[in-house]
Amino acid sequence: MIPFRRFADWLRRPLPGTRADGSPRRYRQSVELIHVGTRTYESWSGTADQLFGDRQWKPGFRYHDFSLDWNGVRYLVSALDDKLLFTFHEGQGFPARIDPGDLSKVWCLMAEQTCRLWPEDDPEVDEKDYDDPSFGLLMAVDVQYGDTGGAVAAGVLFRDWQVATPKAQVTAWIDHVAPYEPGAFFKRELPCILALLDRLETPPSAIVIDGYVTLGKDGRDGLGAHLYRTLEARIPVIGVAKTRFEDTPADTELRRGSSKHPLFVTAAGMSVDDARACIAAMHGDHRMPTLLTMVDRLARDGLKSKEGQSQPR
Repeated sequence: MIPFRRFADWLRRPLPGTRADGSPRRYRQSVELIHVGTRTYESWSGTADQLFGDRQWKPGFRYHDFSLDWNGVRYLVSALDDKLLFTFHEGQGFPARIDPGDLSKVWCLMAEQTCRLWPEDDPEVDEKDYDDPSFGLLMAVDVQYGDTGGAVAAGVLFRDWQVATPKAQVTAWIDHVAPYEPGAFFKRELPCILALLDRLETPPSAIVIDGYVTLGKDGRDGLGAHLYRTLEARIPVIGVAKTRFEDTPADTELRRGSSKHPLFVTAAGMSVDDARACIAAMHGDHRMPTLLTMVDRLARDGLKSKEGQSQPR
């Protein structure tokens, strides 16, 4: 029995080197993970040497939950998708590798992941708390200006970058706005966005604006930068612009769907790469994500309704 056990232990030792997915070479068996659902939450991000220095708040990290059936036992694999690269549908399969002698780890394209028996209570995730708005939803905003000197600010609130339907919608009517001033657009639009945020019980975890956060290759302050500072640098701001500003850096460009025309993504409170990944992950097959089109329509409809009520009868 002892020689046999030694031989079995020898077989389980991985050969030197790894596969492209990070799994050791010897006796890693191909399996299929079945997608169960996707969770999103907000988290601090920083390297080890930043633990006592500046760290960055990153919104909308995703965990993809998969089930794995092995010898009549079901396991749960929760894989962090911090770059927002993968989109799954419930029941979709995903290739992975396991060690039949040690199911505590699973290797897949999102690197090594922890595998555990399922179902079981996960103390870190309570679905009731997860839907609690106090967690801070993501928010897209838009402002439309009327002919009478007022404006409507609109916002859609959503949990995950890739959803098609918002959790909530909010609008605010601003009676008087500043006149348009070239080079100082923030003076006109910033008070409108702040009036909209005042209607929220809980601050959003990130804000997407229609326009620029920074301008040009030298990163001059745009509307988003002024908003970010007004909010005391506590909430990341992503700017999505449809037209190119002079000297806009090439790394801000994002092409979605089959459109030949890019969007221009800038950010404060998170890197431009992360911001582009967030906007790229948003729902929709067209150049503009579904929710950004929705908030634009919400603001336009709100303005029409408000101005229609003010017309004399």
